[in-house]
Amino acid sequence: MLDDLRWKTELMCSVVRAGIFNQQSSVWDQVQPETLPLEERRRRMAAATGGASERGTQAGRLAELFRPPVEIISHLGFEEACDEGKAQEKWILVNIQEESNFGSQILNRDIWKAKLVQQTVMENFVFLQWLKNGRDGRDYVRLYMPDAMSGIDDSAFPHIAIIDPRTGEQVKVWKEMPNTPIEFVHTVYEFLERYSLHDDAKNPVQHVKKSNPKPVNLEAMTEEEQFELALQNSMGAGAAGDDGLADVMMDDTEVMEVGKPEEKQPEPKGKAIEQTPFQKISGTNHHQEPAQGPDSTRIQFKLHDGSRVVRRFLLKDTVERLFEFVKADLLPEKEAQKEGGGNPNKEFELVSMGKRLVEVLDKTVEEAGLKMGTIMVEVLGD
Repeated sequence: MLDDLRWKTELMCSVVRAGIFNQQSSVWDQVQPETLPLEERRRRMAAATGGASERGTQAGRLAELFRPPVEIISHLGFEEACDEGKAQEKWILVNIQEESNFGSQILNRDIWKAKLVQQTVMENFVFLQWLKNGRDGRDYVRLYMPDAMSGIDDSAFPHIAIIDPRTGEQVKVWKEMPNTPIEFVHTVYEFLERYSLHDDAKNPVQHVKKSNPKPVNLEAMTEEEQFELALQNSMGAGAAGDDGLADVMMDDTEVMEVGKPEEKQPEPKGKAIEQTPFQKISGTNHHQEPAQGPDSTRIQFKLHDGSRVVRRFLLKDTVERLFEFVKADLLPEKEAQKEGGGNPNKEFELVSMGKRLVEVLDKTVEEAGLKMGTIMVEVLGD
């Protein structure tokens, strides 16, 4: 009884503002629509659309077609979402929609509902979708989109951005809306391949600075305590800010025996140094593009400076052949354009859709899923 009353109340309150193109996603909070019985699903859809979905079969189909992606929406406030992101090491993905902008509905229909997109979002993001004029949407626009807030840039919607959950910094904004799910996923993985929230990642964004430890009051410490702290520092356990202790201990250097650094033993003569898989790849096997045909494909290489190079390869070419092209042709050409000639022998990684391609050198381009693909060229040590 109370359940029926709640749904009727929500339906009555949403008639004015809700509709097929302005659905209230909170109706589906903590519920996956496809798991509900048909009658319950229809009832919730009616509440979400202010009754618009009940006006006929076509209206019902349209309501389902343009339904917000409730499967991936997180119904958290911004601060709670950041806490969730920090706990799970996930970025915050924000989509601000404007009711009268049909582009927002296209995103719901064509991008957010795609299974590949939903899988990518759920694995890597806390996803927030708000209306521009809603409470959370207004707060976000006021903070991150002042031009749109003042009406100067009303073309800024729909808006998609990635937020760092630790700092609240807006680290990426889509300047153009994605046309296809695969385009969106490619863009996301290019971002994820370059930036990370993990402390041990190779190319993370700048981490949040840790708070400075409290200064050590040496005068209040006994000689035994000072010696213990000095011992900890020498083992790497001392905190930053203990430099004053080094001055105290300097007077004792004559009586403190300092261990000699361990001498490096020479490699036994005649013993071959084992090469890594990358080092075994030829740097002189230059690439000759095959003719266009059903047995070939175009592959895009994206470099750290944002430039892109497209080359054609055979589907039966191995992934190692891609490394040979970058090693023998692409990087030497790019390095030669730098002042002083650059270094054409830099080590690099090739990454696609989150996968390090050095791990699949023997697979063909087709087997590795690289047909019409985009590959990130990450030069190590840059």
